[in-house]
Amino acid sequence: MDPQHDDSTTPRPATVPRRLQRRWILAGIVATCSAVIVAGLFDLAAAMGIALGGVAGTLAFWLLARQTAGMMGLSPTLVGAHIYRGLFVRLVLYGLTLTLAYFLDTGDMHVFAGAAG
Repeated sequence: MDPQHDDSTTPRPATVPRRLQRRWILAGIVATCSAVIVAGLFDLAAAMGIALGGVAGTLAFWLLARQTAGMMGLSPTLVGAHIYRGLFVRLVLYGLTLTLAYFLDTGDMHVFAGAAG
């Protein structure tokens, strides 16, 4: 067996996107936590908004990655409906996040600004 072409160390195509997906989700969580800590030093309301927005953004990425993986076996006529359904779910997620952020701080709007940023 040729050691240069050992298939046991070569990742299967289905595992590569999952591994990348986990790395990007972890990077999103780390970036969100870092931004929340820094913003918390200055304004707790803005830090709460950044946390809400970061969680929503990471969840939206996870949903998009799952949607993309789910499209592999679909017929071309169903792909468009699948894409629009996923878009609708992500927009609802963002809308709920911004609505929650608005009602958490209606006075100064720091939570809303943090979530929208």
